[in-house]
Amino acid sequence: MARKLQQVTLRGELSDVDLMRALESIESGGTIHIEGVVRLSQQVVVRKSLRLQGLNRDASWIVGEGLGFGLVFKGRGLQVLDRLSVAECGVKVHGGRFQASRCRFSHYAGGSGLLVQSQTRGRISQCEAVGNFQGIVLAGASDMLVTYNRCHQNTDGIVFQDKARGAALKNDCQGNSGHGVWVTGLARPILDEDFRPQADPPRAAKKPTGPIQSIEEEDPLEELIARGIQDGSVSLEDIREAFNAYSLPPEVFDSLVERLAEEGIEVEPEDD
Repeated sequence: MARKLQQVTLRGELSDVDLMRALESIESGGTIHIEGVVRLSQQVVVRKSLRLQGLNRDASWIVGEGLGFGLVFKGRGLQVLDRLSVAECGVKVHGGRFQASRCRFSHYAGGSGLLVQSQTRGRISQCEAVGNFQGIVLAGASDMLVTYNRCHQNTDGIVFQDKARGAALKNDCQGNSGHGVWVTGLARPILDEDFRPQADPPRAAKKPTGPIQSIEEEDPLEELIARGIQDGSVSLEDIREAFNAYSLPPEVFDSLVERLAEEGIEVEPEDD
């Protein structure tokens, strides 16, 4: 049996066969680097814990015209999309732990750019969803922290449905023809204080008069987690600083500590 690899790099013009071979050869917890364009002619299902990582979302692409959901994540471990663009098809996540950071989900007019289902937990940060029917959809009993994303030129930007929980904070959802952020069914997410549930008018978006949160700005939670992974722990004071940066309601604090624990980050108590 061939030895599994910790890292695989795919460069240039690639096919779904190349990606599936990489998935077969990578060990659980490994990283597949994509430096080019992967064109899908069939759905690709990811069943192991791993990271799909690009150079940046303008240089690294997965394109699946006419496939519906071209990329599907199923598994119990941590599955990560980082600095990639997925175009002309959707990404579906079903269970386990999932993270998407600095990605783009674009031009899937028939469905959701990113659909998170079942009891998936994790976070979506600093991503862009553009030109889809719905940009980012949290469904089932998922529990996701959705922060510092830009969703525009979709029908709906961010949707919480079914029994989805989690939070949508500091996102720019202007310029969609339907809802910016839409909560339906039994979903009960935590939202920004200034969230307005009414639909945006179905016309071209006006130039905003207020400040827009750039998706290139640093997400305080991402920074906190990165520091915690590097150091192995964070202090309660650090958590409170990130907490205040979001202007979060008090009930989110325990959930934030819990999410850090899921990342294997120890929370240090305050000195007496």
